[in-house]
Amino acid sequence: YAGSYYRTSEYGNFENITFEDSETPLVLEDPYGYVLFSPTENLYLGRDIVRTNENPNNYIFLTTNAILGDHVTEVNSRMFGSLEKVTLGKNLKKLGDYSFDRTKIKSIDIPASTEEIGTCAFYDCDSLNTVILHEGLKIIGKNAFTYCDTLKSLTIPASVDSIGEGFVSPYSHMTDLTFK
Repeated sequence: YAGSYYRTSEYGNFENITFEDSETPLVLEDPYGYVLFSPTENLYLGRDIVRTNENPNNYIFLTTNAILGDHVTEVNSRMFGSLEKVTLGKNLKKLGDYSFDRTKIKSIDIPASTEEIGTCAFYDCDSLNTVILHEGLKIIGKNAFTYCDTLKSLTIPASVDSIGEGFVSPYSHMTDLTFK
């Protein structure tokens, strides 16, 4: 509910948390940047989440698996902690700064609707070994894939017209980087 503050870790462990599909964003008051929903095994996010804290210290969701529905257009800063698997909806426009940083995801297929990958979006995702980027992507932010130590190859679509400084680690184990 808009304006409410939730901290589910105080009330037990949830197996599933579902935010049903809606075109109306849910505003979460987050004045101190705490983890709001934790822990949970599965999360279905069917609407955009807007945080009131623009510089959060912690994650909104500590979850293992997340599915983002087709009404989700943006993933905000520090949305997920402890994430291992994610499925993105077909209308996603932006992966915000630090959106998946330090998660344990192994692969991600970023939909063709996505135009921007923010700064440090996948920073220190040391289990990430497969990233699929599609035509339509325009911006890759600085340090977007820094310290993704198991990422061996990356293909940048021809539609990309801006790439931030250090978008991959200078000490990366990457063997193939292709620009179309």
